[in-house]
Amino acid sequence: MKSIKIYSLILLALLTVGLGIYITLYHSNIINDRYEQVTIIKNGEITETIHNLDRINNIIEQINSQPRDFYYNNSGLKYDYLPHGRMIFENDKNQRY
Repeated sequence: MKSIKIYSLILLALLTVGLGIYITLYHSNIINDRYEQVTIIKNGEITETIHNLDRINNIIEQINSQPRDFYYNNSGLKYDYLPHGRMIFENDKNQRY
């Protein structure tokens, strides 16, 4: 009887940890800070630099509200695959994302 309680507690702890990881990965914001500049790079070349704060905040809102996609390849787990280019977010503190 005592072992059933221990196994039940272990199972409950594992489910709680798994639920916490799921919520963190799928529902937290990807971008949290404020940025003043966004540089868009396609095919290795800078195609656009955005300084309009309303447009930058709109981009951040769209990124944070999109569903998360995970896929696995030979180098490991990848997050939100972007095959068409990159976006570099920069702020006045020289932080880049």
